[in-house]
Amino acid sequence: MVCVKEKGMMRLSQNLKIAGGAMIAVLALSSRAVSDDGPLTLSLKEVIRVGAERNIQVIVANARVRQAVARIEQQSSAFIPQFTGTIAQKRQTRDIRASGLSLPTSEEVLGPSNIFDARLALTQTIFDPAAIERLKAAQFNKNWSDAQLRKIQQDVFALVATLFVHARSASQEEKLWQFLEERDRKHMEIAKTRNQSGTGSSVAWKQAKADYAESVYRHRAAVREAEEWRLDLLAALGFSSKRQVTFLEDDNLPPALFPSSEHVEDIMKDQPDVESAQRAVEQKQAEYQTEKAGYWPKIAAFADYGPSGVGPNDANGTYAVGVQASVPVFEGGLRQAKIQEAESRLKESRAVAADARLQVETTILTAAETVHEISALVEARTAMVEVAEQYLEQARQRAQNGSASALDLTDAIAQRESAVYDRQAAQAAYVIARVNLARAMGDVQILVNDTPHSP
Repeated sequence: MVCVKEKGMMRLSQNLKIAGGAMIAVLALSSRAVSDDGPLTLSLKEVIRVGAERNIQVIVANARVRQAVARIEQQSSAFIPQFTGTIAQKRQTRDIRASGLSLPTSEEVLGPSNIFDARLALTQTIFDPAAIERLKAAQFNKNWSDAQLRKIQQDVFALVATLFVHARSASQEEKLWQFLEERDRKHMEIAKTRNQSGTGSSVAWKQAKADYAESVYRHRAAVREAEEWRLDLLAALGFSSKRQVTFLEDDNLPPALFPSSEHVEDIMKDQPDVESAQRAVEQKQAEYQTEKAGYWPKIAAFADYGPSGVGPNDANGTYAVGVQASVPVFEGGLRQAKIQEAESRLKESRAVAADARLQVETTILTAAETVHEISALVEARTAMVEVAEQYLEQARQRAQNGSASALDLTDAIAQRESAVYDRQAAQAAYVIARVNLARAMGDVQILVNDTPHSP
């Protein structure tokens, strides 16, 4: 009886272990699901960091860099000795007339005979200008891919930063219209009561109803717009559309740097758009030289050695060694047409590079002026907030001494909230202007450095 109880206790213990393991697995999966679909708390610095890790354009650009490295290895293999091994055993007959022989016998077919051959062959390129130029072109393609990666990273940083600012601003606008809708609802109720009691007109009541309907519409439109910006931001960051977002408002931007015309020339040396265009010129130049090198002769050495005979056990060692040269004589105009195409692409890339420099210079100077302009707008909106705060304080004092109603206080609060939102909208425009300037200069990351807040 004791033995049976012990076996039962052991079986129960095993079942509890299995159940515990299953419970842990379920909790782990559920916690992972929460982390994958849970709320996000985002700042300007965080969206730039996440964009660099999760945005599909950055992922693709990194993959193309790895592809360019692989192409260099492919082209380099042409200068490394190539070894091949073959082995064959066959039994054949042969018509001697096919060899131009005529024997004074009635036998025209020789065989059957056994043939065995096993061979290790070596080939080595000695001189191949086209292969050299193809290797150079692959190296220039790697440089262009690196430049493209930098350019795409800056594009993505600017994109996600702009989407973040728009989404945050839309969320702030939604809250404002929610408050204004509630204010206009109170106005409508008071106007209705006054109209029914005879102390107010029906026109005032209808106007209050119209104002409330307008606020309801604006609130719903703000909700829709905030949702659209949220979805766009999540898509750019590679997150599920189910995730909710909390926006942090402390951007902590460093002081703005306004480049002069002389400083722009220094910026051009490392600016991603200009660098990418210049790398493209180098790549097209290398492709042009590759096509021209096709006219040059190619020289390669070869050698092979192996047993040859009637069978593996009845064979003699044989070898071959030599040098081979080849040169194109006539290709029907194919080579010349390829050279003309490559030359045209080279001219096109040079024109694009020259235009890129002009466009970037103009964009930098224009973006700098925009930052100047919107910084003045922020100061103006900040002053309006101070005025609204004073009006609100006066309304609170009048409400305390009975000279103002609760509705008057609500109106003053609404005026202050509207002024705050106007300042927030101006600050959002300022951040976007700073992002555009940093993107034009090719260094969006400078906006999220740990530096004091700009004035």
